[in-house]
Amino acid sequence: METAIRALARTMRDRADAVRVVADRMVGHAEQLRWRGAAADACRARVRECALDLRDTATLHDDAAAALDRHARAVEAALEAALVEGRR
Repeated sequence: METAIRALARTMRDRADAVRVVADRMVGHAEQLRWRGAAADACRARVRECALDLRDTATLHDDAAAALDRHARAVEAALEAALVEGRR
C-alpha cells in the first residue's frame, strides 16, 4: 500500500519529469524559430538560460522526493518497531 508520504514523493518525481519536458520543449521551439539576427540569438540564449533554471528546479523536486522517501522509510521503521514492542 502506498502511503501518503510515498504518494507525495511520486508526485514530486512526476512533476520533476514534467518540468524537464517543458524545458526541453522550450529550447526546441526556440531553436526551430525562423527568426534570425542578434535579437533572435539573444532570445534563444535567454530561453536556454530559463531551461537550465527549470532543470535545476526539477532536480530540487527530485531531491525533495528522495527526502520524502527517506522519511517514509524512517516512519515505517518506527511503526514496525512500535508494533514489535507492543507485542511483547
